[in-house]
Amino acid sequence: MVIKVNSFNFNQKLNHRNISFGSGKVDFYTDFDNTYSPISQAAYKTVNSNNTPGLVQYSKNFRKFFDNTHKGLKFHVTTGRTFGEYEEMARLIKSKGFELPLPDTLIAKNGSDEYIKVASDKDFYEKGIFPFSYSKTNPQKEEEIKKLTNWDGPKIKEKLKEILKKHDLKIVEADSEHGVGDYGDKSLFSSGKLPDERSKYFFGDEKPQWIAGLRNDGKCKIFVTYPPDMETTPERKEILDSINKEFNDYLDETGVEYHSYSARHANECANRPYYITEPLIDKTLSAGSKDRDAGLTKLFDTKEAIKKAIKNNDLVIVAGDSSNDFDMLNPLMYLDVPELTDEETAAFAKNPGFKLRDFWDSNRHYSESVVNKLDSNNPLHKDIIKQLNELPFVSIVVENEAKDFPLKDLTDAFGTNSPYHKIITVKPGHLEDGVKQAIKLYAEQNPQYAEKLSPDLKNEIYGTIEKGAKTAKANFSKAGIAALGVGIISALLLLLRHLKHKKNHK
Repeated sequence: MVIKVNSFNFNQKLNHRNISFGSGKVDFYTDFDNTYSPISQAAYKTVNSNNTPGLVQYSKNFRKFFDNTHKGLKFHVTTGRTFGEYEEMARLIKSKGFELPLPDTLIAKNGSDEYIKVASDKDFYEKGIFPFSYSKTNPQKEEEIKKLTNWDGPKIKEKLKEILKKHDLKIVEADSEHGVGDYGDKSLFSSGKLPDERSKYFFGDEKPQWIAGLRNDGKCKIFVTYPPDMETTPERKEILDSINKEFNDYLDETGVEYHSYSARHANECANRPYYITEPLIDKTLSAGSKDRDAGLTKLFDTKEAIKKAIKNNDLVIVAGDSSNDFDMLNPLMYLDVPELTDEETAAFAKNPGFKLRDFWDSNRHYSESVVNKLDSNNPLHKDIIKQLNELPFVSIVVENEAKDFPLKDLTDAFGTNSPYHKIITVKPGHLEDGVKQAIKLYAEQNPQYAEKLSPDLKNEIYGTIEKGAKTAKANFSKAGIAALGVGIISALLLLLRHLKHKKNHK
């Protein structure tokens, strides 16, 4: 039987024959909290550059590393924070006397807008000019999302506002749904915006204020929160249903492929219900336990980077510490997964080996199980193994004891003892070491990459230019001694010939 493999359009087939062996660079994507920044937001409130010299040195070391590798390495922070929350965090770090380098691009709110750097770190740390702007985003990313899903964020957000106003809801906007204590006037709950009504009791006709809050998520996601009783008071629930229907009808009529979900937590968004709408990126996850990951996540950017790395002989390094980093850290999420026809599924059902497609759909988030069952004698598995071995990707898991699972499953499946070594584990505060180890690891796995490794990376990782200079100096000395020896021998030979000639003519 001939086995056919159908590919998801979103993924690109891995094939080294398609690679141009001329680059040897690195795209480095890292989560921010407790990964690139080795301590939490709460911890920054109790430390400063005087009592925490280790963080000062950590920042200096990364500055030197980025300065020395700026031609070969591009640095991206991909965070669960909004643009405004990240800015607030950067300013807090600055106020404490630390100069943690800022990225070349900032990807906000778990895969939403990508902001391009418009000023330097020096401008920020010496003049207070934040080097990112709401207006300076990556248009290529937005265009790619629009091609995939017909998503037009600004237009969609305006339509939602129109619907909210139709139902007489007052609209307020801010950068964060979290508290004023952390985000000041960037919080939706700062003065003049949303009231925090968790501790209030309402009697008779009195109800929570009729206000909706919109979080500033940029162009690629929409977050809206409603009054605390929006889902529980019958007349307000009726209005909510009407808002959702009008909004969803608009998206359907305009051909937008979207993903939406709602949530409510006692200690989040002041216990108000909130709704998130975003482009639908992975239809295979649109039902089941990973439903929330079907939309726009951190994985979108790193998958796009992998596509480019395959073409250009580059490397993608990804770092994270917790469950919201799981997918982008997982090598299995970057593979072209075989999809069997009904005929092929029936044929494989007769074999004792597991059916990769069925198993993959239900277990791809349990990496060790998948890896342990891969069989090099199975043609479908053989293709997956080849892709794993060729994947231009290494991820770094920063240990976090409080968030051991599910990242431990990843490190067990792809760590040092795995036949598919794609993950490095480091302690908090050692991310720079992890990046260097990742480059060395992939250079060992891919000789073509090692051969074309960007000179500034090669010098930083291996010290080859410095070593080369020492070697040249040593070789020069050896050559000088050798030349001197040859000169002496030549002079002695000439002297002997002269003496012999003189003797013969006596």
